[in-house]
Amino acid sequence: MVHKTHLSLSEWLNGAPWDIEQFYQQYSASGLGDAPRTVEDFSVLLAELQQHPLVRRRQVGSSYLGQPLWLYSIGQGPISVFAWSQMHGNEPVSTAALLDAVCMLLNDEEDTLWKDWSRLMTFHFLPMLNPDGADANTRHNAQSIDINRDASALQSPEGRVLHQCLLNLKPDYAFNMHDQSRFYTAQGSGLPSVMAVLTPPANSGGTVTPARARAARVLSHVLGYLPSSLQDYLSRYRSPYSSRAFGDFASSKGISCMLLESGYLGGDQTRSVPRKVVAMTVLAALDGILTYHHDNDVNYRDDAYWQLPLNVDDERVDVLIQHLQVAPDGSENFAVDVGINRSDVSPNGVVDIGDLRHLNGFVGIDARGLSFRAAEKVTLDEPVTLSQETYLEYLRQGQGLFCGESSLLNNTSGWPAIWQQKTGSDASVSGPTLGNQQVWFIANKSLRYAVLGDTVIDLERGESLNQYI
Repeated sequence: MVHKTHLSLSEWLNGAPWDIEQFYQQYSASGLGDAPRTVEDFSVLLAELQQHPLVRRRQVGSSYLGQPLWLYSIGQGPISVFAWSQMHGNEPVSTAALLDAVCMLLNDEEDTLWKDWSRLMTFHFLPMLNPDGADANTRHNAQSIDINRDASALQSPEGRVLHQCLLNLKPDYAFNMHDQSRFYTAQGSGLPSVMAVLTPPANSGGTVTPARARAARVLSHVLGYLPSSLQDYLSRYRSPYSSRAFGDFASSKGISCMLLESGYLGGDQTRSVPRKVVAMTVLAALDGILTYHHDNDVNYRDDAYWQLPLNVDDERVDVLIQHLQVAPDGSENFAVDVGINRSDVSPNGVVDIGDLRHLNGFVGIDARGLSFRAAEKVTLDEPVTLSQETYLEYLRQGQGLFCGESSLLNNTSGWPAIWQQKTGSDASVSGPTLGNQQVWFIANKSLRYAVLGDTVIDLERGESLNQYI
């Protein structure tokens, strides 16, 4: 039996205080595609924003490789808010969500959320702080520096630009926008964290300063806006104080800083749901800022923020196989759980074996009554085009470990082909092993699933279960 953690968008948005999906579709950024990441991907929209009559733009510096860093501003009110995104180049959902929020703010001519916001607030934003890393799809900048660990040393030009913006703008509030790994969960629930939030500490003691209290109050306001069906998928990021981190630096300067981490939902590989949730969070937070900024009434509560479950990263794998029977030759049978991660993370393939009851999987296989079976070899002595159909024929016959001359195989299946190791040892052993170079089956009287390194194939349905991750 296979189970998947995946809900439709309509299920997520059920119970929201207004029609979030309609509002998002009507006013959010258009033309970005499903998964924008690079400077070029965002260039058309940013050029359009530059031409908007309410938007002001100025260059505040350049990246290490000389790409311009632009600060955009809208509104002319006394409350100053500053947002930055993609300081880690491989975290592009943060930029898409930020620009969605900006477009909704500019395009909502009916002032659905509040009236006269532009006379009450000035919203500054610096999208894609790390364009070099974005183009290279790396966390670090072109110097191999993590910009978010550069708030003290200021060795990167991008870090110096952000530091100067925080000092010059003197924002009352700030949004530090990131993406997080899909393996984060809301502690204790086993559910993936679609968004994690944090009011960064201002000192090593973790004191709840007035600035942090204001940020917590705004985030509690946000939680009242988001649909009830989403609440169990939200978490509170945990991070000790670090003088090297820019969110902590902002808090130490009395800025009410809010970290927003775009998370993950099984089956949503472009992170469209977290993108919508974070974009709406920015708008709801702006509403909270306008509501509470000049009102210090102690009756405004921040409990909802502090009661969020912690964000943890050690409770989830991509595929969790439970109760698999293993029968080594000449040894006693035993049952194990197996955790498998997809190839876009490291380590990948089989990452854990044993008692994994503490873990959850985006895809779960209950293997009670099923057992491990090693793959037989496929010896190539003539050219083979390995389509999915051909691959399934091999797998359904119990074959899957390739040997021979690799140039004879033209793999068009989209699934990995695992080759017998040159050392003479091969992947046909008596039980699952760690790593991504083993082929094996989960079977009873017939073969039910094939494990090809990091990929699990449902042999009855003829499809990869990785698509549900």
